[in-house]
Amino acid sequence: MAAAPRPEQLERLKKLVPISTLSENDRDQLLQRIQVEQSRKGEFIFRQGDDDPRHVYLLSGRVDLLLDNNVVDMVADNTETARYPLAHQFPRKLSARAKTRVEYVSIDSHELNALVERAHDNAYTVGEVEADEDDWMSQLLRSPVLQLISPANIQNIMMSMERVETKKDEKIIRQGEEGNYFYLINKGRCAVTRTLREGDEPVEVAHLGPGDSFGEEALISDSPRGSTVTMTSDGVLFRLSKADFTNFIKHPLAKDLGYEEACEAVDAGAVWLDIRDPEDYELNHIGGSINLPLDTLRFEAPGLDSDRRYIVYCANGRDSAVAAFLLLEQGFDAAVLRGGLNGIPSPDFSHDAPGEDDAAEAPPQAVADEAGPSGEIDRLTRERDEARGQIQALKNHLVKMRQTHEQAQRELTAKIDTLTQALKKSQESAAELKQRIAELEQRQPEPDERIRELMSARRQLEAELEILMSASEESEQERLAELAELRQQVAAVREEKEAAEQEARALRKEIEALRRD
Repeated sequence: MAAAPRPEQLERLKKLVPISTLSENDRDQLLQRIQVEQSRKGEFIFRQGDDDPRHVYLLSGRVDLLLDNNVVDMVADNTETARYPLAHQFPRKLSARAKTRVEYVSIDSHELNALVERAHDNAYTVGEVEADEDDWMSQLLRSPVLQLISPANIQNIMMSMERVETKKDEKIIRQGEEGNYFYLINKGRCAVTRTLREGDEPVEVAHLGPGDSFGEEALISDSPRGSTVTMTSDGVLFRLSKADFTNFIKHPLAKDLGYEEACEAVDAGAVWLDIRDPEDYELNHIGGSINLPLDTLRFEAPGLDSDRRYIVYCANGRDSAVAAFLLLEQGFDAAVLRGGLNGIPSPDFSHDAPGEDDAAEAPPQAVADEAGPSGEIDRLTRERDEARGQIQALKNHLVKMRQTHEQAQRELTAKIDTLTQALKKSQESAAELKQRIAELEQRQPEPDERIRELMSARRQLEAELEILMSASEESEQERLAELAELRQQVAAVREEKEAAEQEARALRKEIEALRRD
Protein backbone atom coordinates (compact mmCIF):
# COMPACT_ATOMS: atom_id res chain seq x y z
CA MET A 1 0.00 0.00 0.00
CA ALA A 2 1.39 3.41 -1.00
CA ALA A 3 1.23 6.41 1.32
CA ALA A 4 2.50 9.98 1.48
CA PRO A 5 5.97 10.36 3.04
CA ARG A 6 6.18 11.07 6.76
CA PRO A 7 7.98 14.27 7.87
CA GLU A 8 11.20 12.45 8.73
CA GLN A 9 11.08 10.66 5.36
CA LEU A 10 10.69 13.98 3.54
CA GLU A 11 13.89 15.22 5.15
CA ARG A 12 15.68 12.07 4.03
CA LEU A 13 14.31 12.40 0.48
CA LYS A 14 15.74 15.92 0.19
CA LYS A 15 19.25 14.48 0.67
CA LEU A 16 18.99 11.82 -2.05
CA VAL A 17 21.11 12.07 -5.20
CA PRO A 18 20.29 13.83 -7.50
CA ILE A 19 17.15 15.21 -5.78
CA SER A 20 19.43 17.29 -3.55
CA THR A 21 20.65 19.22 -6.64
CA LEU A 22 17.17 20.43 -7.69
CA SER A 23 15.84 23.91 -7.11
CA GLU A 24 13.75 24.24 -3.97
CA ASN A 25 10.55 24.78 -5.96
CA ASP A 26 11.08 21.77 -8.27
CA ARG A 27 12.14 19.59 -5.35
CA ASP A 28 9.08 20.46 -3.24
CA GLN A 29 6.70 19.86 -6.15
CA LEU A 30 8.34 16.50 -6.83
CA LEU A 31 8.14 15.42 -3.19
CA GLN A 32 4.42 16.27 -3.08
CA ARG A 33 3.80 13.65 -5.79
CA ILE A 34 5.99 10.92 -4.31
CA GLN A 35 4.35 7.92 -2.64
CA VAL A 36 6.14 5.61 -0.19
CA GLU A 37 5.72 1.93 -1.10
CA GLN A 38 6.26 -1.16 1.05
CA SER A 39 7.49 -4.71 0.43
CA ARG A 40 7.47 -7.69 2.78
CA LYS A 41 10.56 -9.80 3.44
CA GLY A 42 11.38 -11.90 0.39
CA GLU A 43 9.43 -9.80 -2.11
CA PHE A 44 11.18 -8.44 -5.21
CA ILE A 45 11.19 -4.67 -5.72
CA PHE A 46 12.44 -5.15 -9.27
CA ARG A 47 14.01 -8.03 -11.19
CA GLN A 48 17.09 -8.47 -13.34
CA GLY A 49 16.24 -7.57 -16.93
CA ASP A 50 13.43 -5.10 -16.11
CA ASP A 51 13.58 -2.01 -18.32
CA ASP A 52 11.05 0.28 -16.62
CA PRO A 53 13.08 3.52 -16.20
CA ARG A 54 12.58 4.45 -12.55
CA HIS A 55 14.88 5.68 -9.76
CA VAL A 56 14.25 3.43 -6.72
CA TYR A 57 15.50 4.67 -3.32
CA LEU A 58 15.52 2.69 -0.07
CA LEU A 59 14.06 4.57 2.94
CA SER A 60 13.93 1.86 5.61
CA GLY A 61 15.00 -1.76 6.00
CA ARG A 62 17.57 -3.77 4.08
CA VAL A 63 17.64 -4.95 0.46
CA ASP A 64 19.67 -7.77 -1.14
CA LEU A 65 21.01 -7.22 -4.66
CA LEU A 66 21.12 -10.43 -6.70
CA LEU A 67 22.87 -11.44 -9.90
CA ASP A 68 21.29 -14.58 -11.43
CA ASN A 69 19.61 -15.35 -8.07
CA ASN A 70 22.92 -15.08 -6.17
CA VAL A 71 23.29 -12.33 -3.55
CA VAL A 72 26.19 -10.04 -4.52
CA ASP A 73 25.57 -7.05 -2.25
CA MET A 74 23.30 -5.65 0.45
CA VAL A 75 22.04 -2.08 0.95
CA ALA A 76 20.80 -0.84 4.33
CA ASP A 77 18.87 2.31 5.16
CA ASN A 78 20.63 5.38 6.60
CA THR A 79 23.91 4.56 4.80
CA GLU A 80 25.80 6.61 2.20
CA THR A 81 24.92 3.99 -0.44
CA ALA A 82 21.19 4.40 0.29
CA ARG A 83 21.39 8.02 -0.90
CA TYR A 84 21.77 6.71 -4.45
CA PRO A 85 19.19 4.77 -6.55
CA LEU A 86 19.33 0.98 -6.22
CA ALA A 87 21.20 -0.83 -9.06
CA HIS A 88 20.41 2.03 -11.42
CA GLN A 89 20.97 0.51 -14.88
CA PHE A 90 18.55 -0.31 -17.67
CA PRO A 91 17.80 -3.02 -18.40
CA ARG A 92 18.36 -3.90 -14.75
CA LYS A 93 21.64 -5.77 -14.28
CA LEU A 94 20.59 -6.90 -10.76
CA SER A 95 17.44 -7.87 -8.90
CA ALA A 96 16.45 -6.12 -5.67
CA ARG A 97 14.79 -8.32 -3.01
CA ALA A 98 13.63 -7.19 0.42
CA LYS A 99 15.86 -8.72 3.11
CA THR A 100 13.53 -7.29 5.76
CA ARG A 101 10.30 -5.36 5.59
CA VAL A 102 11.24 -2.27 3.58
CA GLU A 103 9.89 1.13 2.59
CA TYR A 104 11.01 2.74 -0.65
CA VAL A 105 10.08 5.32 -3.28
CA SER A 106 10.02 4.89 -7.05
CA ILE A 107 10.44 7.98 -9.26
CA ASP A 108 10.10 8.24 -13.04
CA SER A 109 13.67 8.58 -14.36
CA HIS A 110 12.68 10.74 -17.33
CA GLU A 111 10.93 13.26 -15.09
CA LEU A 112 13.82 13.39 -12.63
CA ASN A 113 16.43 13.78 -15.38
CA ALA A 114 14.43 16.66 -16.88
CA LEU A 115 14.35 18.43 -13.52
CA VAL A 116 18.12 17.94 -13.08
CA GLU A 117 18.73 19.33 -16.57
CA ARG A 118 16.58 22.37 -15.80
CA ALA A 119 18.50 22.96 -12.56
CA HIS A 120 21.78 23.01 -14.50
CA ASP A 121 20.35 25.30 -17.20
CA ASN A 122 19.14 27.75 -14.55
CA ALA A 123 22.57 27.77 -12.96
CA TYR A 124 24.19 28.60 -16.29
CA THR A 125 21.68 31.35 -17.03
CA VAL A 126 22.46 33.10 -13.76
CA GLY A 127 26.16 33.06 -14.59
CA GLU A 128 25.58 34.64 -17.98
CA VAL A 129 24.00 37.87 -16.78
CA GLU A 130 26.07 40.89 -17.71
CA ALA A 131 29.20 38.85 -18.45
CA ASP A 132 32.10 41.25 -18.94
CA GLU A 133 35.06 40.23 -21.08
CA ASP A 134 37.44 41.50 -18.42
CA ASP A 135 35.54 39.41 -15.86
CA TRP A 136 37.31 36.21 -16.96
CA MET A 137 39.78 36.69 -14.12
CA SER A 138 36.94 36.79 -11.61
CA GLN A 139 35.43 33.69 -13.24
CA LEU A 140 38.77 31.93 -12.93
CA LEU A 141 39.30 32.97 -9.31
CA ARG A 142 35.84 31.70 -8.33
CA SER A 143 36.96 28.17 -9.17
CA PRO A 144 37.51 26.15 -5.96
CA VAL A 145 40.52 24.54 -7.64
CA LEU A 146 42.33 27.87 -7.97
CA GLN A 147 41.69 28.56 -4.30
CA LEU A 148 43.86 25.55 -3.43
CA ILE A 149 47.03 26.66 -5.23
CA SER A 150 49.55 29.35 -4.35
CA PRO A 151 49.14 33.04 -5.37
CA ALA A 152 52.33 32.77 -7.45
CA ASN A 153 50.84 29.95 -9.53
CA ILE A 154 47.57 31.85 -9.94
CA GLN A 155 49.52 34.80 -11.30
CA ASN A 156 51.40 32.49 -13.68
CA ILE A 157 48.11 31.02 -14.90
CA MET A 158 46.61 34.44 -15.61
CA MET A 159 49.69 35.51 -17.51
CA SER A 160 49.63 32.31 -19.57
CA MET A 161 45.93 32.27 -20.51
CA GLU A 162 45.25 32.92 -24.20
CA ARG A 163 42.05 34.59 -25.46
CA VAL A 164 40.19 32.80 -28.30
CA GLU A 165 37.10 34.07 -30.17
CA THR A 166 34.74 31.34 -31.31
CA LYS A 167 31.77 31.03 -33.69
CA LYS A 168 28.52 29.08 -33.39
CA ASP A 169 28.87 25.40 -34.41
CA GLU A 170 32.66 25.57 -34.10
CA LYS A 171 34.13 22.40 -32.57
CA ILE A 172 36.61 23.29 -29.84
CA ILE A 173 37.77 19.77 -28.99
CA ARG A 174 37.00 16.43 -30.65
CA GLN A 175 36.57 13.03 -29.10
CA GLY A 176 39.62 10.81 -29.63
CA GLU A 177 42.07 13.64 -30.29
CA GLU A 178 45.07 14.43 -28.10
CA GLY A 179 44.42 17.01 -25.40
CA ASN A 180 46.52 20.19 -25.70
CA TYR A 181 44.55 22.86 -23.85
CA PHE A 182 42.40 23.55 -20.79
CA TYR A 183 39.49 25.96 -21.53
CA LEU A 184 37.52 28.52 -19.52
CA ILE A 185 34.27 29.89 -20.99
CA ASN A 186 34.04 33.68 -20.75
CA LYS A 187 31.10 34.23 -23.12
CA GLY A 188 28.77 31.91 -25.02
CA ARG A 189 27.56 28.37 -24.51
CA CYS A 190 28.77 24.90 -25.49
CA ALA A 191 27.28 21.44 -25.96
CA VAL A 192 29.19 18.34 -24.84
CA THR A 193 28.57 15.19 -26.91
CA ARG A 194 29.98 11.69 -26.76
CA THR A 195 29.91 8.70 -29.10
CA LEU A 196 29.54 5.56 -27.00
CA ARG A 197 30.37 3.03 -29.71
CA GLU A 198 31.84 3.33 -33.19
CA GLY A 199 29.08 3.91 -35.71
CA ASP A 200 26.59 5.25 -33.12
CA GLU A 201 25.16 8.75 -33.25
CA PRO A 202 26.72 11.22 -30.75
CA VAL A 203 24.83 11.58 -27.48
CA GLU A 204 24.50 15.01 -25.85
CA VAL A 205 25.62 14.74 -22.24
CA ALA A 206 25.89 18.33 -21.00
CA HIS A 207 25.60 22.07 -21.65
CA LEU A 208 28.24 24.53 -20.45
CA GLY A 209 28.12 28.31 -20.04
CA PRO A 210 30.12 31.31 -18.76
CA GLY A 211 32.37 30.44 -15.83
CA ASP A 212 32.46 26.73 -16.70
CA SER A 213 35.64 24.99 -17.79
CA PHE A 214 36.42 21.86 -19.80
CA GLY A 215 39.28 19.87 -21.30
CA GLU A 216 41.03 18.97 -18.05
CA GLU A 217 40.30 15.22 -18.15
CA ALA A 218 42.66 14.43 -21.05
CA LEU A 219 45.41 16.65 -19.58
CA ILE A 220 45.25 14.96 -16.19
CA SER A 221 45.03 11.36 -17.42
CA ASP A 222 47.30 11.79 -20.50
CA SER A 223 44.61 10.06 -22.56
CA PRO A 224 42.66 11.08 -25.71
CA ARG A 225 39.70 13.42 -25.45
CA GLY A 226 36.66 11.57 -24.13
CA SER A 227 34.04 13.88 -25.68
CA THR A 228 33.44 16.58 -28.27
CA VAL A 229 32.65 20.19 -27.28
CA THR A 230 30.82 22.37 -29.81
CA MET A 231 29.85 26.03 -29.50
CA THR A 232 26.09 26.58 -29.60
CA SER A 233 26.58 30.34 -29.89
CA ASP A 234 29.33 32.81 -30.66
CA GLY A 235 31.62 33.22 -27.69
CA VAL A 236 34.96 33.98 -26.08
CA LEU A 237 37.17 31.33 -24.44
CA PHE A 238 40.44 31.53 -22.53
CA ARG A 239 42.76 28.56 -22.83
CA LEU A 240 45.83 27.26 -20.98
CA SER A 241 48.39 25.00 -22.65
CA LYS A 242 48.95 21.45 -21.44
CA ALA A 243 52.46 22.25 -20.18
CA ASP A 244 51.27 25.27 -18.17
CA PHE A 245 48.27 23.31 -16.86
CA THR A 246 50.60 20.52 -15.69
CA ASN A 247 53.10 22.87 -14.04
CA PHE A 248 50.70 25.33 -12.39
CA ILE A 249 47.62 23.18 -11.61
CA LYS A 250 48.06 19.42 -12.00
CA HIS A 251 51.30 18.95 -10.03
CA PRO A 252 50.49 21.41 -7.19
CA LEU A 253 47.10 19.76 -6.63
CA ALA A 254 48.27 16.16 -6.81
CA LYS A 255 47.27 14.35 -3.62
CA ASP A 256 47.75 10.61 -3.88
CA LEU A 257 47.78 8.19 -0.96
CA GLY A 258 49.16 4.70 -0.53
CA TYR A 259 46.70 1.99 0.50
CA GLU A 260 47.62 1.99 4.19
CA GLU A 261 47.50 5.78 4.38
CA ALA A 262 44.14 5.77 2.56
CA CYS A 263 42.75 3.18 5.01
CA GLU A 264 43.79 5.41 7.91
CA ALA A 265 41.95 8.31 6.28
CA VAL A 266 38.83 6.15 5.88
CA ASP A 267 39.07 5.09 9.54
CA ALA A 268 39.14 8.81 10.36
CA GLY A 269 35.89 9.44 8.45
CA ALA A 270 36.81 9.57 4.74
CA VAL A 271 34.73 7.66 2.16
CA TRP A 272 35.95 5.31 -0.58
CA LEU A 273 34.63 6.51 -3.98
CA ASP A 274 34.78 3.96 -6.83
CA ILE A 275 34.50 5.76 -10.19
CA ARG A 276 34.58 2.65 -12.43
CA ASP A 277 31.62 1.39 -14.45
CA PRO A 278 28.87 -0.34 -12.45
CA GLU A 279 29.71 -3.71 -14.09
CA ASP A 280 33.28 -3.56 -12.76
CA TYR A 281 32.06 -2.35 -9.38
CA GLU A 282 29.67 -5.32 -9.12
CA LEU A 283 32.53 -7.70 -9.92
CA ASN A 284 34.73 -6.46 -7.07
CA HIS A 285 35.19 -3.32 -5.00
CA ILE A 286 36.70 -2.12 -1.75
CA GLY A 287 34.39 -2.79 1.18
CA GLY A 288 32.29 0.21 2.20
CA SER A 289 32.86 2.10 -1.06
CA ILE A 290 30.20 3.92 -3.05
CA ASN A 291 30.01 3.80 -6.84
CA LEU A 292 29.73 7.00 -8.89
CA PRO A 293 30.99 6.42 -12.46
CA LEU A 294 33.32 9.01 -13.93
CA ASP A 295 30.93 9.70 -16.84
CA THR A 296 28.27 11.02 -14.45
CA LEU A 297 30.50 12.39 -11.69
CA ARG A 298 30.49 16.00 -12.88
CA PHE A 299 26.70 16.22 -12.61
CA GLU A 300 25.99 13.93 -9.66
CA ALA A 301 28.83 15.12 -7.41
CA PRO A 302 26.69 17.94 -5.91
CA GLY A 303 24.71 15.22 -4.15
CA LEU A 304 27.77 14.10 -2.17
CA ASP A 305 28.32 15.20 1.42
CA SER A 306 30.60 18.25 1.23
CA ASP A 307 31.74 17.69 4.83
CA ARG A 308 33.33 14.33 4.00
CA ARG A 309 36.69 13.58 2.45
CA TYR A 310 36.70 11.21 -0.52
CA ILE A 311 39.40 8.69 -1.44
CA VAL A 312 38.91 8.14 -5.16
CA TYR A 313 40.01 4.95 -6.91
CA CYS A 314 39.74 3.23 -10.28
CA ALA A 315 41.61 0.29 -11.81
CA ASN A 316 45.00 1.95 -12.32
CA GLY A 317 44.80 5.48 -10.83
CA ARG A 318 44.56 7.44 -14.09
CA ASP A 319 40.80 7.99 -14.20
CA SER A 320 40.69 8.60 -10.45
CA ALA A 321 43.08 11.54 -10.91
CA VAL A 322 40.51 13.08 -13.27
CA ALA A 323 37.70 12.37 -10.83
CA ALA A 324 39.59 13.94 -7.93
CA PHE A 325 40.17 17.09 -9.99
CA LEU A 326 36.44 17.29 -10.83
CA LEU A 327 35.62 16.98 -7.13
CA LEU A 328 38.14 19.67 -6.25
CA GLU A 329 36.52 21.91 -8.88
CA GLN A 330 33.25 21.60 -6.99
CA GLY A 331 34.77 22.30 -3.59
CA PHE A 332 35.20 18.76 -2.26
CA ASP A 333 38.21 17.40 -0.39
CA ALA A 334 39.48 14.51 -2.52
CA ALA A 335 42.59 12.37 -2.78
CA VAL A 336 43.59 9.56 -5.15
CA LEU A 337 44.45 5.96 -4.23
CA ARG A 338 47.92 5.58 -5.70
CA GLY A 339 47.93 2.99 -8.48
CA GLY A 340 44.21 2.24 -8.08
CA LEU A 341 43.09 -1.32 -7.34
CA ASN A 342 46.14 -2.66 -9.20
CA GLY A 343 48.38 -1.01 -6.61
CA ILE A 344 46.80 -2.65 -3.56
CA PRO A 345 49.02 -5.45 -2.21
CA SER A 346 46.26 -7.06 -0.14
CA PRO A 347 42.86 -5.95 -1.50
CA ASP A 348 39.96 -5.57 0.91
CA PHE A 349 37.40 -6.46 -1.72
CA SER A 350 33.76 -6.96 -0.89
CA HIS A 351 33.46 -9.30 -3.91
CA ASP A 352 36.78 -10.70 -5.08
CA ALA A 353 37.29 -11.96 -8.57
CA PRO A 354 38.22 -15.69 -8.80
CA GLY A 355 41.79 -16.31 -7.83
CA GLU A 356 42.27 -13.05 -5.94
CA ASP A 357 41.85 -14.71 -2.52
CA ASP A 358 45.14 -16.54 -3.00
CA ALA A 359 46.91 -13.34 -3.95
CA ALA A 360 45.41 -11.57 -0.95
CA GLU A 361 46.97 -14.10 1.43
CA ALA A 362 50.49 -13.16 0.37
CA PRO A 363 52.00 -10.56 2.72
CA PRO A 364 52.62 -7.08 1.29
CA GLN A 365 56.38 -7.40 1.77
CA ALA A 366 56.41 -10.30 -0.69
CA VAL A 367 56.67 -7.70 -3.46
CA ALA A 368 60.08 -6.66 -2.19
CA ASP A 369 61.35 -10.27 -2.16
CA GLU A 370 61.47 -10.47 -5.97
CA ALA A 371 64.87 -10.40 -7.59
CA GLY A 372 65.26 -6.70 -8.25
CA PRO A 373 62.91 -4.10 -9.78
CA SER A 374 62.67 -5.85 -13.15
CA GLY A 375 61.58 -9.10 -11.47
CA GLU A 376 58.97 -7.20 -9.51
CA ILE A 377 57.62 -5.56 -12.66
CA ASP A 378 57.46 -8.92 -14.45
CA ARG A 379 55.63 -10.48 -11.53
CA LEU A 380 53.13 -7.65 -11.32
CA THR A 381 52.58 -7.81 -15.07
CA ARG A 382 51.90 -11.55 -14.89
CA GLU A 383 49.49 -11.07 -12.01
CA ARG A 384 47.71 -8.30 -13.90
CA ASP A 385 47.36 -10.45 -17.02
CA GLU A 386 46.16 -13.41 -14.96
CA ALA A 387 43.62 -11.22 -13.18
CA ARG A 388 42.32 -9.87 -16.47
CA GLY A 389 41.98 -13.39 -17.82
CA GLN A 390 40.16 -14.51 -14.68
CA ILE A 391 37.83 -11.52 -14.86
CA GLN A 392 37.04 -12.23 -18.50
CA ALA A 393 36.44 -15.90 -17.71
CA LEU A 394 34.10 -14.87 -14.91
CA LYS A 395 32.21 -12.53 -17.25
CA ASN A 396 31.84 -15.37 -19.77
CA HIS A 397 30.64 -17.66 -17.00
CA LEU A 398 28.08 -15.07 -15.90
CA VAL A 399 26.78 -14.83 -19.48
CA LYS A 400 26.37 -18.61 -19.61
CA MET A 401 24.67 -18.60 -16.21
CA ARG A 402 22.26 -15.94 -17.43
CA GLN A 403 21.47 -17.97 -20.55
CA THR A 404 20.93 -21.10 -18.43
CA HIS A 405 18.68 -19.14 -16.10
CA GLU A 406 16.60 -17.83 -19.01
CA GLN A 407 16.26 -21.37 -20.43
CA ALA A 408 15.18 -22.67 -17.01
CA GLN A 409 12.57 -19.92 -16.82
CA ARG A 410 11.19 -20.90 -20.21
CA GLU A 411 11.05 -24.58 -19.19
CA LEU A 412 9.34 -23.68 -15.92
CA THR A 413 6.75 -21.62 -17.80
CA ALA A 414 6.07 -24.58 -20.10
CA LYS A 415 5.65 -26.90 -17.08
CA ILE A 416 3.26 -24.48 -15.44
CA ASP A 417 1.21 -24.33 -18.65
CA THR A 418 1.08 -28.15 -18.73
CA LEU A 419 0.08 -28.21 -15.07
CA THR A 420 -2.67 -25.68 -15.67
CA GLN A 421 -4.03 -27.66 -18.59
CA ALA A 422 -3.97 -30.87 -16.54
CA LEU A 423 -5.86 -29.17 -13.71
CA LYS A 424 -8.42 -27.86 -16.16
CA LYS A 425 -8.93 -31.36 -17.60
CA SER A 426 -9.24 -32.81 -14.11
CA GLN A 427 -11.91 -30.29 -13.22
CA GLU A 428 -13.74 -31.03 -16.46
CA SER A 429 -13.54 -34.78 -15.74
CA ALA A 430 -14.94 -34.28 -12.25
CA ALA A 431 -17.82 -32.23 -13.65
CA GLU A 432 -18.44 -34.84 -16.32
CA LEU A 433 -18.44 -37.60 -13.70
CA LYS A 434 -21.01 -35.75 -11.62
CA GLN A 435 -23.18 -35.30 -14.71
CA ARG A 436 -22.95 -39.00 -15.57
CA ILE A 437 -23.95 -40.04 -12.08
CA ALA A 438 -26.92 -37.67 -12.21
CA GLU A 439 -27.98 -39.08 -15.58
CA LEU A 440 -27.68 -42.64 -14.23
CA GLU A 441 -29.86 -41.82 -11.29
CA GLN A 442 -32.54 -40.30 -13.53
CA ARG A 443 -32.56 -42.72 -16.46
CA GLN A 444 -31.60 -45.86 -14.50
CA PRO A 445 -30.07 -47.82 -17.42
CA GLU A 446 -28.87 -51.39 -17.18
CA PRO A 447 -26.88 -51.95 -13.91
CA ASP A 448 -23.85 -53.52 -15.63
CA GLU A 449 -23.59 -50.60 -18.02
CA ARG A 450 -23.63 -48.15 -15.08
CA ILE A 451 -20.81 -50.00 -13.36
CA ARG A 452 -18.70 -50.11 -16.51
CA GLU A 453 -19.14 -46.38 -17.09
CA LEU A 454 -18.26 -45.56 -13.50
CA MET A 455 -15.19 -47.80 -13.50
CA SER A 456 -14.02 -46.34 -16.84
CA ALA A 457 -14.49 -42.82 -15.52
CA ARG A 458 -12.57 -43.76 -12.38
CA ARG A 459 -9.62 -45.15 -14.35
CA GLN A 460 -9.52 -42.09 -16.60
CA LEU A 461 -9.60 -39.74 -13.64
CA GLU A 462 -6.88 -41.68 -11.81
CA ALA A 463 -4.67 -41.54 -14.92
CA GLU A 464 -5.19 -37.80 -15.17
CA LEU A 465 -4.44 -37.39 -11.48
CA GLU A 466 -1.18 -39.35 -11.90
CA ILE A 467 -0.14 -37.00 -14.71
CA LEU A 468 -1.06 -34.04 -12.56
CA MET A 469 0.94 -35.29 -9.57
CA SER A 470 3.94 -36.08 -11.78
CA ALA A 471 3.87 -32.56 -13.24
CA SER A 472 3.57 -31.06 -9.79
CA GLU A 473 6.70 -32.93 -8.60
CA GLU A 474 8.71 -31.41 -11.46
CA SER A 475 7.65 -27.83 -10.76
CA GLU A 476 9.89 -25.36 -8.95
CA GLN A 477 9.91 -24.52 -5.22
CA GLU A 478 8.16 -21.21 -5.80
CA ARG A 479 5.06 -23.00 -7.18
CA LEU A 480 4.43 -25.03 -3.98
CA ALA A 481 1.66 -22.72 -2.92
CA GLU A 482 -0.16 -23.27 -6.23
CA LEU A 483 0.30 -27.03 -5.96
CA ALA A 484 -1.07 -27.07 -2.42
CA GLU A 485 -4.26 -25.45 -3.66
CA LEU A 486 -4.33 -27.88 -6.56
CA ARG A 487 -4.01 -30.88 -4.23
CA GLN A 488 -6.99 -29.60 -2.26
CA GLN A 489 -9.02 -29.53 -5.46
CA VAL A 490 -7.84 -33.05 -6.34
CA ALA A 491 -8.79 -34.29 -2.87
CA ALA A 492 -12.27 -32.87 -3.39
CA VAL A 493 -12.53 -34.71 -6.70
CA ARG A 494 -11.43 -37.94 -5.01
CA GLU A 495 -14.10 -37.51 -2.36
CA GLU A 496 -16.69 -37.04 -5.06
CA LYS A 497 -15.36 -40.11 -6.85
CA GLU A 498 -15.47 -42.22 -3.69
CA ALA A 499 -19.05 -41.09 -3.09
CA ALA A 500 -19.89 -42.18 -6.63
CA GLU A 501 -18.24 -45.57 -6.05
CA GLN A 502 -20.22 -46.05 -2.87
CA GLU A 503 -23.40 -45.29 -4.78
CA ALA A 504 -22.31 -47.78 -7.46
CA ARG A 505 -21.68 -50.50 -4.85
CA ALA A 506 -25.07 -49.82 -3.27
CA LEU A 507 -26.68 -50.02 -6.68
CA ARG A 508 -24.92 -53.30 -7.38
CA LYS A 509 -26.25 -54.73 -4.13
CA GLU A 510 -29.75 -53.68 -5.08
CA ILE A 511 -29.35 -55.34 -8.48
CA GLU A 512 -28.14 -58.57 -6.89
CA ALA A 513 -31.00 -58.47 -4.45
CA LEU A 514 -33.44 -58.02 -7.33
CA ARG A 515 -31.90 -60.97 -9.16
CA ARG A 516 -32.24 -63.19 -6.11
CA ASP A 517 -35.89 -62.20 -5.81
